Amino acid sequence: MNPKGVCPEEEALHFIASEKDKDIFQKKFISEDKGHGVIATRNIEPGEFLLEYVGRHISGSEGEDLVKEYSAEDAAFLHFYNFQGQNFCIDGSKDTARLGRFINDDHIKPNSKIKIILDEQQKPHLCVFAKTEILAGEEIVYNYENPNCQWRQMKK
Repeated sequence: MNPKGVCPEEEALHFIASEKDKDIFQKKFISEDKGHGVIATRNIEPGEFLLEYVGRHISGSEGEDLVKEYSAEDAAFLHFYNFQGQNFCIDGSKDTARLGRFINDDHIKPNSKIKIILDEQQKPHLCVFAKTEILAGEEIVYNYENPNCQWRQMKK
């Protein structure tokens, strides 16, 4: 339950339907390596719904084609996932008012995680939930689950 006593999955469905983000986050420039990120503006409890990763839903193979076509910057916004035994991709490269696409990768100390939430039409949505307590001013990060991320290769 979040501070308002609402089930996190129900809250996610509310924000999916409204096509809006919660108003407790801000986009902020983090560093030259990371670019922009998402910062919490209030303390967040573990398990709380945060944001949805929004973009064009395509097949995994279409996403792989875009990796070759896009610049490295745009390709970083392609989020691949598996659902019901099939590979899919969300292309979050197009700029929108939604912030989920700016959540950065951290495979060492992630404070959030992606969970697939199904809407009324059984369409999957990639929603981000807090794994740990997140303090106001802290960056939201999750493990992209992709060991081939170019920024991970650069740190070796």
